[in-house]
Amino acid sequence: MKRTGLHRLNEFPSHKGGDTCLYGRYVWEFCPGHPLQNSWGWVAQHRLVAETMLGRRLIQSEDPAVAEVVHHRNRNPTDNRPENLEVMSEAHHRKMHARQNADARLLPITTEMVRSALQGRTIREAAGYLGTTHMTLRLRFPDLIADRKRRAPADVNDPKWPGLIRPLAADPRCSLRDAVRLLGISAVPIRRICEREGITWMQNASRKEGGYGRPKGSKVLNVKDPKWPALVRPLADDPKCTMKEAARRLGIGESQLRNIRAYFGIPWVLDIRERMSRTGRGEAATLPASAPCASPTAPARKPRMAKKLVS
Repeated sequence: MKRTGLHRLNEFPSHKGGDTCLYGRYVWEFCPGHPLQNSWGWVAQHRLVAETMLGRRLIQSEDPAVAEVVHHRNRNPTDNRPENLEVMSEAHHRKMHARQNADARLLPITTEMVRSALQGRTIREAAGYLGTTHMTLRLRFPDLIADRKRRAPADVNDPKWPGLIRPLAADPRCSLRDAVRLLGISAVPIRRICEREGITWMQNASRKEGGYGRPKGSKVLNVKDPKWPALVRPLADDPKCTMKEAARRLGIGESQLRNIRAYFGIPWVLDIRERMSRTGRGEAATLPASAPCASPTAPARKPRMAKKLVS
């Protein structure tokens, strides 16, 4: 064959009767005067075949959603048979190739591997066993985890929920966690339904009546009330009474009790005795009522050292 500057000249069948060559992985055919020709009169052969299939010219546009391109189904750019070509928009062509390239980079996990990993394991444990994430198994193998699919969130507007929640809320032995387990929904929709329907949870209400918290809507405690010194001093002078126990007896919180002590300067015997025993000063004697109130968390001060003079 005569040597020319064209690569693989006339080695591919012609569609319009012109010469063919291979350039840039695609087959080009010499067809001067065609709207899609290049500077030398050559046209990509798959475009000529696609125009014959459509009976019209391919749409050319700067908008990727409008411009038409030709896709090779078997991903062989030299196979220009009509059954191997498909005309689509440029935008759709880009998305399809991006999806195919992403699938090619996926972790090589087979259905049998996933089915074996799920035996006796949760989805998250099986994903860790296979070295991937649980979302990979959920997206790539939805048929294998159909029986383990996540439950949809509960509809708080469903009229059946108030009738199911009220008996549980009225039971002082039933906690919110127990209701979540029995009803099969999370705590968030249960709280929303209780707020909307005005349902009070008896277990929480009984705890708050016992002094373990302040009920919603009650007034803020006034730590400057002059009644507190007479109530707090007997408990503070008791060497066996802790702050937690005193707060429970008074029906207030520990932080509120600390604020009362700080405002009225009430010392706590138990805290001072414990601190003196930690610092090695021995047992504390009878403490006067006017002793300063020291914070149990305050660090001990170190004695100041005289600066060493450099001669």
